[in-house]
Amino acid sequence: LLFKIPKSWPKWRRKSAAGGHHYHVSTPDVDNCAKLYLDACGATGAFWVDDRQIYDLAVRKTYSSGPTGVWIWIQETEQGGKQ
Repeated sequence: LLFKIPKSWPKWRRKSAAGGHHYHVSTPDVDNCAKLYLDACGATGAFWVDDRQIYDLAVRKTYSSGPTGVWIWIQETEQGGKQ
């Protein structure tokens, strides 16, 4: 999850955030964000039938001096397929 760097921050802190040395530790909570996107990707059944099919998950909230948004990478395993 990429968040905009606040313009109100001092220059040294903005530079640190842009370099990836300062993580987004305020709201929204990372677990709530993960749940939101897991539910959205599974809602149509296009990616998985049920959240329990997911065996690995990494979520990070950080700042971006460029575009903001969400990166989602999904990889099917050899077991794959909808069950």
